[in-house]
Parts: sequence; structure tokens; C-alpha cells
Amino acid sequence: LVDCSGSMSGVAMLQAKRALHDIGSHLAEGDTVSLTAFGGRSEHLVKKLTPISPSFLRKSYAPYVDSLEADMGGTEMAKALESTLLIKGGNTQQRQDVLLITDGAIWDIDEMFRTALDTGHRVFCVGVGAEPVSSLLSQLAEQTGGACVFVTPNENMSEPIQRLMHRMRLGQTASLQVKWSLPMEWTSDMPSLLIPGETVSVLGISKNKGGKDGTSQEPLHAELVWAVDA
Repeated sequence: LVDCSGSMSGVAMLQAKRALHDIGSHLAEGDTVSLTAFGGRSEHLVKKLTPISPSFLRKSYAPYVDSLEADMGGTEMAKALESTLLIKGGNTQQRQDVLLITDGAIWDIDEMFRTALDTGHRVFCVGVGAEPVSSLLSQLAEQTGGACVFVTPNENMSEPIQRLMHRMRLGQTASLQVKWSLPMEWTSDMPSLLIPGETVSVLGISKNKGGKDGTSQEPLHAELVWAVDA
């Protein structure tokens, strides 16, 4: 799902195209993909989830990507997201993820979040342009169990796109909770997406002030409780 609104003109549109070509290079046999451009309206360029083949990538996917322009007016992302989630095809038993490429300059924020959360689909975001709206895109990805990367105008896109695709393929949505042995004043947010082999770091500040020398009078223990969605 790629943003082709007026705010994407210039460097943001060039980055979006590069990102889409990089995504195409990481698609493999067994994957299915659709392609939707949106602004004030939505246009499904690849209208159904289509199996990946070298012929499809060369004759359909790449030409559609090259044809994209920032000429679709405003940014009605909620309607675009809703119409994309209705696309059928491929193996309907497999989880469907949405990969959104945008600068985040949208106005229907509340409706977009409701649409994403109501469907249960994960949304992965690529933030492009000189100043992508990072907090909004990060929140959308985090709340739906997805992930988000931001690409600066002069950055090589291959590595961040590869990381994001890796998270899409292997990431498992999880519910994490830490049971601390002492009352805590503050703890860091828990990730909602787990990747095999990835280290999860959790920070906390205890209410236990310790003795005169500043050391804790009681040892601090933490127990990680987690559940991964099937």
C-alpha cells in the first residue's frame, strides 16, 4: 500500500519506488502480493494476491512501480487501508500483512487506527521523505503487531527493507509481561513482535531506594511472562 498523495512529491516518491523495487527483490516463490496506490482515492494496480514468479515481477510488478507518481491528491489512508484488507487471492489460510509506504502526512488518523485494529491484520510501515511522521507510523505498527523503519533521503534502502521483510516473515506477535519482585516507578515499553534470536531488553526503575550507601536492601528479581499468538 503506497502513498501517492501530493505530499509525496519529490524525494519521498523516489524513495517509495526504490523501497518497492527492494521489496520485489526479497519476494520469493510461495509469496503472494498485491499493490495499491492511494491518495484521495485508491487504485489497486495488482488487484488480487498474486503468486510471485520472475515473469510477474518483470512484466507486471516492476512496470507498475515505475509508473507511480505523487498525483493522487489528498491522503485518505483509512479508506485505502480498508479496501486493501478486502483484497483476496493466494492462500487465504495464511496470515496477511500490510506493508505501508508513506510520509505519514494524513488527516483521518482515528479512523485509520480503528480500521487497522478491528481487522487484526499486522501493519508494517516504511517512513520516507525528509521528515516522515515517525510517532504516528511507529504507533500504528506497534499497536497492530507490526514493525516500522524510517529511511533518510540519502540512505541506502536495501538494508532497512531487508530487516523489515525479515521481521514480516519470522516475527511472531506476542504478549509480554514482566513480574518484578519490587514495586517499580517506571518500566520501558514491551515489544509486541518477537524475532527468533533477537534479544529483548527491558528497563525499570525500582521504588526501593536502598541503604545509606545507595545499594539496594532487597535484591531485585524479574520474571518474564509471555504468550505468542498462534
